[in-house]
Amino acid sequence: MPEACAPSVDLRTIISHCTDWASATEFGCIVQHQMANNGLDLTLGSKSASLKLVGGLSPGSEVWICSTETPFGVRIDIHCSGQRMGFDHATSMASEICAMVDSLRSLDRYLYTIEGIPFPSEV
Repeated sequence: MPEACAPSVDLRTIISHCTDWASATEFGCIVQHQMANNGLDLTLGSKSASLKLVGGLSPGSEVWICSTETPFGVRIDIHCSGQRMGFDHATSMASEICAMVDSLRSLDRYLYTIEGIPFPSEV
């Protein structure tokens, strides 16, 4: 099967072609979690295709908080323009997120039992 490659699809393109949102829609913060470029194999009947993540991120006015699974844990990255947030602030934000994740991992009970939120299998 020939390989199809799209260099990238930016958020503005997705908004204008894949949603009914106004083209001027702005986001203050975007949170994204992804598996570490493991790829995805798809099969439909006798046809198969694979999808791999490549490319970069070019934030506009929004702040992207990205978490990526790695063999050693979860990596946290903050992406934004220099006009939106300085390096020190972004580093501080990433450190606070890491500390919060560590706190959640050390709970002796699941968060849903603490907050009284029914677990999906209990609904």
